[in-house]
Parts: sequence; structure tokens; C-alpha cells
Amino acid sequence: MLRDEVKRKSELGKKCEQLMKDGKLVPAEVPLSLLSKAMKDASNAKGYLIDGFPRALEQAQAFDKIVCSFHKTQINKRSLSTQNN
Repeated sequence: MLRDEVKRKSELGKKCEQLMKDGKLVPAEVPLSLLSKAMKDASNAKGYLIDGFPRALEQAQAFDKIVCSFHKTQINKRSLSTQNN
């Protein structure tokens, strides 16, 4: 996802590219934000393959919150859809 962002030449992609060229880590918020967006964009997927992330406990904890929040949202949407039918 980071490489895709770099290819798109977005502002975020340019910042990430420079950090990666300098051998620095991209702040945890960046991949978390990209993962969250990707999950929302593919909300009908049966699952997700996340490769190379998380790399630290704090990232894992933040990712867990995103996944739990996303999962609860999807369950609520399905419940409402079932109730309306």
C-alpha cells in the first residue's frame, strides 16, 4: 500500500518515499490509515491478507482497534439490513 501511494505521487506518497529512501520508518499512523481505508473500500471481502504489518506492539494494538471497530460496523450494517428486509 505504501508503494502504491508512492506510485500515485500523492503528498503522502512523496513523504513516504523520502522517508523510505532515507532508511527511516514511516510513522505508524500512515499504514494504519491506509489499511483502514483499504478495508472500508473492500468491505465485501471475505478476508484480508496483511503482509509485513504490524512490526511493533503499538502498531498491533492500534490495528486491533481498527479491525474490531470495522468488524462491529459491518455487523451493525448487516443487522440493520436484515431487520429492514
